[in-house]
Amino acid sequence: MFFLVLILFAIAGTTPAQACTCAPNGSPQESLAKASAVFAGRVVDSGFLGKVASAIFPDVKLKFEVSEFWKGPVSSMVVLSTPADSASCGYKFVRGEEYLVYAFGTGNNLNTSICTRTRLLSAATGDLQELGRGKFPTETGAVSSGFNAVGVGLGIIGVLIGVLLISKKGKKAGT
Repeated sequence: MFFLVLILFAIAGTTPAQACTCAPNGSPQESLAKASAVFAGRVVDSGFLGKVASAIFPDVKLKFEVSEFWKGPVSSMVVLSTPADSASCGYKFVRGEEYLVYAFGTGNNLNTSICTRTRLLSAATGDLQELGRGKFPTETGAVSSGFNAVGVGLGIIGVLIGVLLISKKGKKAGT
């Protein structure tokens, strides 16, 4: 009888375990402010990355081809990680799909999870509207945002030519 009562207490007192619990996300602008990087990109490669040999759920390392960014990466390729299992809050990315990614970390140690606003790009229209237009990365990591270095260079050349012409005119007037 004692064991029966003990078993009943054990069953009645348990609640389902939840391995991953997330706090509610803020608006896209609030999430942008908190994130280290926010970008749109296509998954081009992925693989397992065991952070420690005894890890039950190793991380998945993902390589993204970045098409646009709002914060963080300025190069056209970004690598980040996420736990391999949703029980550890890992986000399930599919190679070839495009995503809007909210990532945390620094440099080459960016990561994301199901607890962020990360989602398929096709399902992120509200976020994209609120975030506005992003910047476009280049191969070298330089940022392209509506004007390019050639235009700036031509402007500088124009100013220099103008200065030379004015100085020549001043010399003619003085002689």
